[in-house]
Amino acid sequence: MKPYSIALVITQSSWGGAQRYVFDLATSFKKLGHRVVVIAGKNDDAILFDHLKKEGVETIVVNSLVREINPFVDLYCAWKLFKLFKSGSFDVVHLNSSKAGVIGSIAAHLAEVPCVVYTAHGFVFNERLLALKRWVYVVVEWASSFFRDAIITVSTFDERSALRLHIAPKRKLRTIWNGIDVTHDSYTSRALARSYLLSQQHIPDSQYVIGCVANFYTNKGLDNLLQAMELLIKQHPRAILVVVGDGILRPRLEENIQSLRLALNVLLVGYKKDPERHLKAFDLLVSSSLKEGLSYTLIEAARAKVPIVATAVGGTPEIIHDHIHGLLVPPGNPSALSDILSFAISHPKEMIQYATAAHERVTRDFDVEDMVRKTLDVYSEYARRKQ
Repeated sequence: MKPYSIALVITQSSWGGAQRYVFDLATSFKKLGHRVVVIAGKNDDAILFDHLKKEGVETIVVNSLVREINPFVDLYCAWKLFKLFKSGSFDVVHLNSSKAGVIGSIAAHLAEVPCVVYTAHGFVFNERLLALKRWVYVVVEWASSFFRDAIITVSTFDERSALRLHIAPKRKLRTIWNGIDVTHDSYTSRALARSYLLSQQHIPDSQYVIGCVANFYTNKGLDNLLQAMELLIKQHPRAILVVVGDGILRPRLEENIQSLRLALNVLLVGYKKDPERHLKAFDLLVSSSLKEGLSYTLIEAARAKVPIVATAVGGTPEIIHDHIHGLLVPPGNPSALSDILSFAISHPKEMIQYATAAHERVTRDFDVEDMVRKTLDVYSEYARRKQ
């Protein structure tokens, strides 16, 4: 395979699942001899750029690439991307996140880039939206697909959604699961993990520590998780929830913790570097998401043999088969979430069995090398079609 010149584009340069995906592809492609440039908007916490620069990957900041919709700013952004794509002589432009996916698709098409690929890290229209707003997103994705050669979905759930809503024909769609490094483990011990994540807290060994790693966005369902904890501690007062992450909803979550009288049972420990390395701090990992693509946190927790309780949204059931690799619960239901957490606490042997099975499944099916190889196969297929 001849080396490609690849532009990976994403809206935000902060850190999350989509940014990790871009980082893993960029660093892997570079090691394989491809030319890689990562283009993203500027954030105060530009963690993606920091990580990429340490690995020697070229980065470009486009200040007008922002999440908020502004016709004038977005038009200027499209012009900036067009100029970058035209002057960069890229073989492939690979777009990530909704905003970059729409603007970048048009700009790359106008710049006559040979191969334009878009990865949907969970379609926006699968969120809980008003009907009119949802259909606006459907129409935008459908229209944008005409400027894309291929659409990668990180779950079969999203691929089926795209087919059901006629976003794109089957020939343009590929499901490629996210992957992690399964060749060696870098997880810290339980003691070291707790020391790192809970350095300011003293938690007795008798307490049952439930962990959650999430950015503080509405889609993460953290309000529901707090309500579930209010119910749970009535049956299991030694249960404590540790939430790793931060975001714009922090003031509301802090207010809810006080109003639900959870100050002794819920800790918001803020953003921590490489939280996936310290998942063994938890007796159980919980995900309360209302919408997901394919969660890296769940994949890492499974690899670390941490028992999992998660809402059955997006690609999560493709990682965790209920009562085989962990426990699944319907989203947006605090009572059901509380009940399943109570079951998990009361059945430790079953949870260990599920965690062992999840470890074996992730090791077999969620390898980052497979993700990289399959992504390059998509590039090759569509670049070859245009020759």
